Amino acid sequence: MLYQVLQSSLPWCGYLYWPYGVFLLKQGYTLVATTYLMIGLGMMTTEMPAWIWQAYHTLLRADIEICILDDDPTPSADLTPSADPIPSADPIPPADPTPSADPTSSANPAEHPQTREIVLLVPHGLFCVEVAAVMSEWVHRSPGRSYTCLVARGLYTLSPVASLMTKLVGATAVDTCLHTTIQRILQDRKRGHSVCVFPGGFVEAVGGTRTTQYIHTETYGYWLKQSREYNIPLRILHVYNGSAMYPQSDVQIHRRLGYAMQYGLPLVMPTGIRAVRKVLARTWTYEPTAREMVTVGAIEQDLFAYLERDRQHPWFEQGNSDNGFPTRYILTSRM
Repeated sequence: MLYQVLQSSLPWCGYLYWPYGVFLLKQGYTLVATTYLMIGLGMMTTEMPAWIWQAYHTLLRADIEICILDDDPTPSADLTPSADPIPSADPIPPADPTPSADPTSSANPAEHPQTREIVLLVPHGLFCVEVAAVMSEWVHRSPGRSYTCLVARGLYTLSPVASLMTKLVGATAVDTCLHTTIQRILQDRKRGHSVCVFPGGFVEAVGGTRTTQYIHTETYGYWLKQSREYNIPLRILHVYNGSAMYPQSDVQIHRRLGYAMQYGLPLVMPTGIRAVRKVLARTWTYEPTAREMVTVGAIEQDLFAYLERDRQHPWFEQGNSDNGFPTRYILTSRM
């Protein structure tokens, strides 16, 4: 009943987005303003022509600089796997076509469009705008590859909002982030969809403050298991300033993080909007055929190994004030 009421009110909510979007556009917040306008339009209509979304993503790439670093080997190739490995799943089915016989090579998706992947989008951010922009760019670089965006069940029920999120990240379909749904998509080799998901959820939505980015790794073990079970590479797409456009207060941050972990409450405290012009991301892949079993601990080590390496990037050095790069990154798991 509640969802029916919310769904019926969405078109009216859409009208409210437009004046705010126009106001932000006049203030120079082009990316976030255009996103608001698209969300408002999406709420007012069931389906928008494909050319509108193509124009939106073209504007995204023209308005902000997006740099995706993906040229380095995975640091964990030289690391001893951490303790508590994820138990082996059922027998692995025949492999998807892989980009290279060498499991440590970095694939160019444009050369191997048939390769499926599971993409973990990090961090969630308050409204996912920065990460959606980077994922949109990644999809643009991956012709021939189709993605299904997995969203929370409550968001999926509000179908226009879920559809909008799908279009924002450049995906072609949306579905619920439930185990049965995930299995169905990954088992459907004929359709051949990759999946993208925000594993940090509301915890990372709450945990992107002006100085600190909290990265929530609780579900990484699950995605590693799915990667091995269906023999599909697991990709991490980490946007370093992924919470920059909506900086939040540090007030009661640990308590709010606890509520997000225990009860799924997104108690966010935005303190304004920042006109971000440069977004820096790092991506790397874990092959399910790798000789050493990758663990959550190894992924966490890689997150920080790449972070220390990429701090030398000029955007990091210039950008704490202008582009919202946090000064601290903190890992969280179930309290």
